[in-house]
Amino acid sequence: MRLERNAPRIAIIGGSSDHPAHIMDYQTSARAAIRIWQNGGVPFHFSTPVMCDGTAQNNQGMSYSLQSRNAVAQMVVNQLEAHSYHGAFVIQGCDKQPLGVVSALAHVDRVRRNRGEAPFFATFAPAHVLEGGSIPEDVIEELETLAKNAESKGAADVAIDLRDTMAYILQCSSNTAFQGVFERAYERGILTKEQHKYFEMRLAVATCDGQGGVCAFNGTGNSSRHLVAGMGLVHPAVELLTDPPTQRQINSVLDSFAGMINEERYGVANIVAANIKNAIRIHSASGGSTNLMMHIVAGMLYAGYKFSLWDLDRIHHLHPIPDLFDYSLTEGRDIYSLAMQCCSGTSRGMETLFMNSLRMVYQWIRMHRLSPQKLGKNVFRLQKA
Repeated sequence: MRLERNAPRIAIIGGSSDHPAHIMDYQTSARAAIRIWQNGGVPFHFSTPVMCDGTAQNNQGMSYSLQSRNAVAQMVVNQLEAHSYHGAFVIQGCDKQPLGVVSALAHVDRVRRNRGEAPFFATFAPAHVLEGGSIPEDVIEELETLAKNAESKGAADVAIDLRDTMAYILQCSSNTAFQGVFERAYERGILTKEQHKYFEMRLAVATCDGQGGVCAFNGTGNSSRHLVAGMGLVHPAVELLTDPPTQRQINSVLDSFAGMINEERYGVANIVAANIKNAIRIHSASGGSTNLMMHIVAGMLYAGYKFSLWDLDRIHHLHPIPDLFDYSLTEGRDIYSLAMQCCSGTSRGMETLFMNSLRMVYQWIRMHRLSPQKLGKNVFRLQKA
């Protein structure tokens, strides 16, 4: 009867469970389905393949990384149009998936409005942050012995690089970093093939948490988290978590989402366009991954706007944007640490970042005694927002 009465059909869009960010999708999607149903909607779930850059490193898989964004966008558009969904609850993953889905949803929204149909609505729930792994104490001692052995054989460069790599939290890129040092040590007779394989395996099993998540460094996954939040598509309750979202958190997201249905200003293409300047500034202030610049442009083009890298650069340079992340993978200031601050209530994530950026911009304006005429209207629009 809900389908007969055209109740909102909401797609819960997840990713493939062979990507660490989507291991817990089944739990999140089930909780989302419960709340969508309680709010009078009809939930369905589908997922897309999600390519993990960490898994694909140093093999042919990297040739498929960038094109996966358009592949994801195409698959999502096909499914949404084929099954006539009204909106989407997106479990946001890592790498190219987030902006691929944003592109798809913005495109569907634009196409439907061109056809004179209702706008398309969406809300994103980013996968929680994966706590970085730690090298087991006995392995630290063995690696230090290896470094000292390298020094005794005149390979100080190997020892320096090995100790430097050991200082970082374990993450998806750790294997590649260690491999480079181990290969050099093997070539110079400091390490045997058997020892190399032993270290590789011991480090691998200590890297990832069993509940998966987005790796704790500020790469494409977390940069996409910040960017999509800056676009206004992420509810604060699920913006930065250290564990998969609870039923209560998901309820907060979907209760707000229910109030957006059929409000044209909340259509995805409108949301993205209204917030693109803020999103670019959030991306800059958080020291975001540079490859996202091309994905920002793609998302705007999918949404039906004329937009280029030159437009992005113009927004970026309208006024100074401070880099506010005192980010480190060696001193306890990774994205997992930021997520812990958000979960404890000591930070409000992107909202805190935005307000501090704005405060520093105003200080710069006062210091240079710029008038509104010289500065233009952009900063003052942000103040109203």
